[in-house]
Amino acid sequence: VRQCRQSSQWVHRRAGDLEQESRRVSHADTVTLSPDLKPEALLVDRVLGLIQSSDGGADLSESSKAECDLLLDQLEAVGQQQKVRPLDNPLLWGNCAVAYTSTRRVSDYGAGSPSGGRFRGNVGRALFRTTGLFQSVIKPNLAINKVAFKLLGLIEGHVALRGILAPVGSTGDTVKVDFEPALLSVGPIHMRLGRTSQVQLTTTYLDERVRLGKGSRGSLFVFTQGGAADQAEMDQAGLQTTERSTAALLAAATVALMLGGLALWLSVPHLIARGAAGLLLMVGTIFGAM
Repeated sequence: VRQCRQSSQWVHRRAGDLEQESRRVSHADTVTLSPDLKPEALLVDRVLGLIQSSDGGADLSESSKAECDLLLDQLEAVGQQQKVRPLDNPLLWGNCAVAYTSTRRVSDYGAGSPSGGRFRGNVGRALFRTTGLFQSVIKPNLAINKVAFKLLGLIEGHVALRGILAPVGSTGDTVKVDFEPALLSVGPIHMRLGRTSQVQLTTTYLDERVRLGKGSRGSLFVFTQGGAADQAEMDQAGLQTTERSTAALLAAATVALMLGGLALWLSVPHLIARGAAGLLLMVGTIFGAM
């Protein structure tokens, strides 16, 4: 009798355990089917994991870039099915960090980068160490790009582009932007560089975390929403002006650097001293070109 009672108690306990396990599995199934775990969200997770702390993709291996580009292709296919088109989506507007740029599929792109131009080329990154890459799209039709840097790793500055955007075509995902000449800012010095320019960009996928883009020549972009971009004073980027007294000081400093470097080069044959002289000449030339 005692054995029968023990067996009966074990059966009841086991039945209760099975019921709890059934409820747990049922709950897990519900979580798996949650909208928070859509396939595209997992793709975005993988992309963000790959490009984290990669200096806009510059530090990634070729295999990692190839994997990232394939993931962006898959997200583009998802984006084509999104019912709300990017130009009608409120998520398009706001501040973003440029987290990844790829020109792997662009033949003969040349020096520089689609995000930052020559400031993001090999020489540019050595002289102007990048501390931030940002893009803002501000209603009703303003686009702003900003590259924050430290000149020679010491002096903070940035280069900014402001432009007017306009829709292109009827797909609701493409714009062209007419940019003003870039504004280079180093401390109190603000100088216009280059000429006007025009770019075309298609938003291939858009959600609360990322905005993906494709240039007219095939460059790929990953923009991450908010974060440091919200603290980058994007609305003021490209609006600064230089006082006349500061411009005169810059001109004097440029001449002094170039003359000092030339004198050092001619008077001292030592290799290290000539290297320092070359650096002075190079910095003077850079400021002179501004």
